[in-house]
Amino acid sequence: MSEDKETDAAPISTTVPAQHRRVIVLERKSGKKKKRKYSSDAARRVDRIHRGSADAVVRIADGLSEGAHTYRKKSKKSARKKRDGRVRDALVNWTAAFADAGATISKAPNDFAKQANRGRWRVLS
Repeated sequence: MSEDKETDAAPISTTVPAQHRRVIVLERKSGKKKKRKYSSDAARRVDRIHRGSADAVVRIADGLSEGAHTYRKKSKKSARKKRDGRVRDALVNWTAAFADAGATISKAPNDFAKQANRGRWRVLS
């Protein structure tokens, strides 16, 4: 049933004709190496403060997330254990959540201060 059919297509050639070839010339630059770029003192200080504030913001966000997770977990447990437990224990659950969040968030100023107080800071009088 299956017959071998001959095709009229030419075989695929792997060689490229001379008129379509490109010649790539690589030139080596002579002279000195490129000089490394350094930040100025002021830019480095601003960068450190920026990094410290970013760390502090991340710490605050993590604390809020942890507090919300604690509230949700304790609220579900209260609702499961007793009738109207979610409402009756709301204040207790909120204070536990704020305590967890506050423990993490209270470290945020230290994150900022660690970066801001690095290096030499002089008070000119």
